[in-house]
Amino acid sequence: MEGNITPPKSYEKWSALIRNLAPTFASVWRRRSPQVYFEVWNEPISSLLDADLNEYLKLYKAAEAIKSVSSQYPWADGIATPFRFEQELLDYCARNRVPLDFISTHST
Repeated sequence: MEGNITPPKSYEKWSALIRNLAPTFASVWRRRSPQVYFEVWNEPISSLLDADLNEYLKLYKAAEAIKSVSSQYPWADGIATPFRFEQELLDYCARNRVPLDFISTHST
């Protein structure tokens, strides 16, 4: 079985999915930890996603829907590609006034 590694066909529907699922996820996760963190997509700019940085930035912008559920939910880019696109993401968020609470990344 293979996963779907393509961007959403509709970012509006994807945002609606986030708004509807976030409270359920937070409720379940809070049983294990008092703080819940959301990540947009782990390692999206790789063979895991048939897209480019611009497509990922649209995905990230659509994930802003998490803040409409609760402004207290910290959420991250999830870019997790070792120090490759962090500056582009920071610049994008600053230019477009898109929230960014933390960046998740890892080294190779």
